[in-house]
Amino acid sequence: MAISAQRLPWRPPSTRHPGGVSTQSVYRPRQPAASALYAVIQHHIETFLAHAAEADPVGYGVPTWVEKDFRAYLRHPRLRLRTRSL
Repeated sequence: MAISAQRLPWRPPSTRHPGGVSTQSVYRPRQPAASALYAVIQHHIETFLAHAAEADPVGYGVPTWVEKDFRAYLRHPRLRLRTRSL
């Protein structure tokens, strides 16, 4: 009795296909300092903060916690930026 293609027996993830390709996924650590977000923040933070201060009628610009979070992200890129509802 032949086994249909849709009902193949279960194989553990460590088994290899006939072509030699492993079925296990490979862990790749995140490299946030190489991301587009990091590059944009790094190159444009001062301009962003200056434009925000100019656009604010009172002259404060962005809230202090926003600037602190951006600067903390640049120091420690593995940190995640938090969001707050206003």
